[in-house]
Amino acid sequence: MSSIPAYADYYEPVPHCYQPAQPLWLASFSYKQRYKSEVEQYHTCIKAFIIKQKKAIEMHNHAAQNALQIWNDFIDKN
Repeated sequence: MSSIPAYADYYEPVPHCYQPAQPLWLASFSYKQRYKSEVEQYHTCIKAFIIKQKKAIEMHNHAAQNALQIWNDFIDKN
């Protein structure tokens, strides 16, 4: 039987989302509008990353619960 850490992720997932730079106070109106659009895109990307990570948490918890049930079933038979 392998150890649990052997199956763990080797890295911590990070969002690969473009983080826009805030325009200077003297930037043009169109640049400021583009920035607002980029902020919305960044927000959407971050939210999608969070949803994906929460789904992964649920999947791992479910797998752990199943493994515990398998163990308990085995012990009950012996």
